[in-house]
Amino acid sequence: MKADTQYLLGTDDGELQRLQLQHDVWSAETGRLLRRAGFSPGQTLLDAGCGPGFTTFDLAGIVGEKGRVIGIDSSPEMIAALKREIASRGAANAGAMLADLESLEGIGEAADGVFARWALCFVGRPERAIRAAARVLKPGGKLAAMDYLHYRAAAVEPQSALFDTVSRAVFESFRRAGGDLEVGRKLPGLMDAAGLQIESILSICAAGRPGSGVWNWLTDFHRSYLPKLVRKGLLRASELRDFNCFWAEAARRSDAFVFAPPMIGIVGVKPTAALATAGI
Repeated sequence: MKADTQYLLGTDDGELQRLQLQHDVWSAETGRLLRRAGFSPGQTLLDAGCGPGFTTFDLAGIVGEKGRVIGIDSSPEMIAALKREIASRGAANAGAMLADLESLEGIGEAADGVFARWALCFVGRPERAIRAAARVLKPGGKLAAMDYLHYRAAAVEPQSALFDTVSRAVFESFRRAGGDLEVGRKLPGLMDAAGLQIESILSICAAGRPGSGVWNWLTDFHRSYLPKLVRKGLLRASELRDFNCFWAEAARRSDAFVFAPPMIGIVGVKPTAALATAGI
């Protein structure tokens, strides 16, 4: 993602609200991955693909007053939103930087950790982003990434061909924009190629009934993004109308549930000289 690239899902107030809901729904799973990474007080961390910075502030809480967190994004609008929130909160241990995730230009080898959640699925060349993250890590530093493993494996009950049509259209929209909603399956190999040693792999799956966080998260995404797919020619207006009717009817059923697109969390560590010499 270049620094002047428009965020695929938009940067308006509605999208910021959607991202807040998304952050809240997946906060427990995110916390599990952060604990696996072992981020701790006093560290310097980078939140790569930070968006408006919801996780930036979570990380700032982990590193404390003696630590530092820098939110990095290629969207000027997202960085502006994060800077406003930093000023509003008076968060002295947090910063924001506009940068290309494929190069992280301007960042030296100073980070104890890099966190990337739903960032690599937007990147045209994730191998470059992971190499850049590996470069800025100190020896012993860790990259923790959370992203989609198999987006089209999402499912709903009652079953509907319309749900599958929508999932395929979303997947294709990312592909056309240079992204990949199956990037999660590639991450272990890409980390290994960048010289990072895989320390932990975490499966991230969730299902929910109507009214649950997962159901509401998908409902909000449908409301926000599916009209854009119609404008892109990836979904017909009639298909969107029919899908909205199906989804509203499903939400009234006591036996309905949705299985969210499965994700994966991976932690890779940059070897210290001693580990590298030992071949560990």
